[in-house]
Amino acid sequence: MGGFECYCAVCCASLRWCDAIGSASPRALERRDRRVAKKRLRLKNGEDGDSSDSESEEDEEEEDEDDLEADEPDWYPEEEDRLYDPRLVSEEETQWLSDSRCLGFNPEADGVNRAFLTSHASLQEYGRIAVSPGTDPAQPSELEYDCYETYDESQLVVFPFHPPCYEILSRTISSLSGVSKIDKNILYDAMSRLSKEPKRHLDINYGNLSGNEQFWAAIPGEEFSVANPLDVDDFQHHLAEKIDSGTFELSQDMSLDASEPGSQEASPFVNLPSLIIRCIANYLKAHDVLSFSSAFQSVYWATQDSHFWKRMLLNDMPWLWDSKDVFDNEKSPQLDYRALYFWLDEATAPIFGTGSPFMAIANRRRIWDASQQLEATYSRLAKLAVSLEPSRDIVEKARCPYMVKVTKTELSKAAIRLQEVFWVHSWQEISDFPTIIETFWNGEDALIGINCIVGTSQRMFGSKTAGLGPTKEALRLGAGQWISGMHLHLKSRTSSSGADTVVVTGITFELEDKANYKLGKTAPALGIRPILVSEGQCLVGITGQLNSDGTLARLGILECSKDSIGDAEALKNQEFNKERAFWAPSNMVPTRGAFYSDSSTVWSHAHLGFLAIFPNPISDLEENLEPYEILLWAKDIQELSKLHQISAQVSLVGILGLSAEYIERYWEPKRSLGKKIEGEPGTSAAGENSAIQSLGLNVDGAAGEIIVQIGVPQGEELTGIMLSTNQGNSVVFGEDNRTWSTHQAPEGRREDASLEFLRRSEAIVSQK
Repeated sequence: MGGFECYCAVCCASLRWCDAIGSASPRALERRDRRVAKKRLRLKNGEDGDSSDSESEEDEEEEDEDDLEADEPDWYPEEEDRLYDPRLVSEEETQWLSDSRCLGFNPEADGVNRAFLTSHASLQEYGRIAVSPGTDPAQPSELEYDCYETYDESQLVVFPFHPPCYEILSRTISSLSGVSKIDKNILYDAMSRLSKEPKRHLDINYGNLSGNEQFWAAIPGEEFSVANPLDVDDFQHHLAEKIDSGTFELSQDMSLDASEPGSQEASPFVNLPSLIIRCIANYLKAHDVLSFSSAFQSVYWATQDSHFWKRMLLNDMPWLWDSKDVFDNEKSPQLDYRALYFWLDEATAPIFGTGSPFMAIANRRRIWDASQQLEATYSRLAKLAVSLEPSRDIVEKARCPYMVKVTKTELSKAAIRLQEVFWVHSWQEISDFPTIIETFWNGEDALIGINCIVGTSQRMFGSKTAGLGPTKEALRLGAGQWISGMHLHLKSRTSSSGADTVVVTGITFELEDKANYKLGKTAPALGIRPILVSEGQCLVGITGQLNSDGTLARLGILECSKDSIGDAEALKNQEFNKERAFWAPSNMVPTRGAFYSDSSTVWSHAHLGFLAIFPNPISDLEENLEPYEILLWAKDIQELSKLHQISAQVSLVGILGLSAEYIERYWEPKRSLGKKIEGEPGTSAAGENSAIQSLGLNVDGAAGEIIVQIGVPQGEELTGIMLSTNQGNSVVFGEDNRTWSTHQAPEGRREDASLEFLRRSEAIVSQK
């Protein structure tokens, strides 16, 4: 793409001053005036401004050739098409564009106000912006941010703007919402919701503007878009002169010389007082008022009052806030406010070809119109109210499918009172409000608390201050984003009392849109325990047990569906959802081809199916700190052809380990799970394990042989495993039980990929 620029969130103009100023040569100026006039006429007629008929193109080419033949070497026609008119714009007059600020959000700030305004900001390449340290207490220490979108999920974006544009936005919100001060939190939320494709400005209508391309383009005829909207002195002087003269020229298409309509006694308005008629007219646009008055005599006379049009002018043109004194101090009491209204409506319109002295006020009007769209979202969000208590429906339907034990504790789950916190109080909250998730850690980096903040409502689990030197890390979820699971990162350590224990040092929040956010310490070497939301369910809270030192002992989620159908569907997969949580983390996950890699976790991989064939009781799993390991003997179809053998080490007590071996020339090392015994079975090196046997099933993967079936005993103990291939070969690891329960991958999966792996010989997982 070669880089790109981002633009002001309020006006969509450049964040850099402009030096693209054209030639002041008389022939260059004449050419520019001619081309701007033609384009303006095409736009007025509803045509494409950049198109022209073949005859016009030939005329323009001939005119350009005449210009080139002239003895004026300081300008070239093709360059002038991307340069501003020097009579309207100078480099100095565009310096205000480079003085920008940013609106950002810091989820780790203290207090309610976490959005911040920066001091001076400077646009960098690829949508980055550098900011200076500011005085806003919520501003973090970082001095460079991404505008509108980011590929770093740990960072939040900022929205850049020009100070004059922010003042217009503030006035717009104050005028329409009746607030004296902008709530930065709400404004950041509003801009976030309006930040869609393309991610270089907000998704609102900025008016007649075409220079906001990949890089800012200086389009002749759009000089008004770079005029400072607060620098309107030239317009004010011109307005005062027009009012003094009392002459307001209108376009040929606009006429105010409508005659009084004939007598209409049957009119529904004939008996209405003039005050009522004017109140009705206030709901109409000015041009509609003219049509209304030309149809009914009573309306005609009611709207002839000059004060009616003065009030309409002040109401409909709030961007003229600094011209009110001019209107109030006119020398002539007979000022025709109706004519003044329509002259201002035409003169200040931000249209192509707008010139001096109207450029700044036209740009202000354009920015006010854009601000009104932003204000509509701001006002809607400001009216939303947070539920202080969870709804009865959510409380009654919520359940904890399983609870993960993350550290050793003497108390059983039944012997202690669990803490329970609802993070969702109503289903509407998820789409209406952004959410802040705060995590708190003691001085030894152990998790002591999680806080969910919705609006001003704090929903705290655990503690913010347990232990010495607590710290906080936080993230912000936009409205509509929600959590589908949490991965707890575990680390063994020695406590202050000298006892060995396990603590949660980090959390990865998995979202419904597949994004992941990491808080705390989440190094790959740490152990992981996932807590996943069941299919068809929604996370509504968390429940768990804390140790006496404030660290986490057990944690589970509270989930429920938004309807009864979801509840029934979740119950079907309940065992699967529970057992996934006790798999060991694995970076060895399937791919969909030789050059495709899926970064999903093994617990929620998009191409894995699960079939439990020898499940353990969930109560046993919840009390066990040891995760279940995975043997993946083929991560894609190509790897199946490299498989040579599945082998096992078996003793009198059962199967000790399993491994997958490949052909000699394949680079993939042997994969295994379970216990490894040093030395050959039967030798002194094996010691007490001298009764170990090594068994194997040879698989001719190159010839298309694959494992298609797994068998387990029909009893209550897993004393053996049987594997069978599609070519009739089989092996029994462990006790050869004659009453096998056999299982295959579900129909439609085996032939598609024929990819299976074992979880302690108790499950089949196949690729879709």
